[in-house]
Amino acid sequence: MTQIETELNEIPLAHAKELAHETLQLLLPFAEKLSDLSQKESLPNEENLNQLQKLLDGLQIFTDSILQVKTLFQISSLSPVDELEEELMIILKDLLNAQESSNAIKRSLILGKSLPENLKKWGTSGIPTLIRARDS
Repeated sequence: MTQIETELNEIPLAHAKELAHETLQLLLPFAEKLSDLSQKESLPNEENLNQLQKLLDGLQIFTDSILQVKTLFQISSLSPVDELEEELMIILKDLLNAQESSNAIKRSLILGKSLPENLKKWGTSGIPTLIRARDS
């Protein structure tokens, strides 16, 4: 056996579904952190302007991760995950509209209430539902 073959045999390989399960476990605290960041971002403050991009990047990672997990678990439709995804997309569209129209009050309500509530629901029902789907 060559040195490369020996080194390759020593690399632990994880099954894709195991990685997806680990991703879901990591998304639980990540959703909570995004919720906290959203609430902080709802307060008018010049420092928060830089944080909005950080929040949006985090939401992109969150939604991409959910999509990838659903693909790996071969889930096309699952309640309450479908409802939470739809609600999140509506919230993000509303946030975009508020940003584009410079509606600070609407933006603050979305970031301070709607988005954090949705992310908390992901933590209490959406992600646990995906974990159970993996286990079944």
